[in-house]
Amino acid sequence: MQGAHIDQILNAFVSDESQDGFAAWLSADEIRRRRYSLAVRRYVSGAEDGSVELSLEDALAEVRVAMSAARNADEDFEGLLLTLESEQGSQAEG
Repeated sequence: MQGAHIDQILNAFVSDESQDGFAAWLSADEIRRRRYSLAVRRYVSGAEDGSVELSLEDALAEVRVAMSAARNADEDFEGLLLTLESEQGSQAEG
């Protein structure tokens, strides 16, 4: 989950307002009428299957961004490990 997702959830909670396709505020009576089911699709329009439609081009672009971020994270982690190993070796010698 990214920061924008967390912000969206927090804003929905704090606002006490329904957000089409994302959040719904209901009374206890409304929930009771729906037999206490808390299934999102019962209350939030557009949430029937939980899918998000993307064009193939947009989906591929998102995959490329994610793969690049993963490679960068791997490189950063490898650099951190090398630094830690180097520091550990220096401490062992000193």
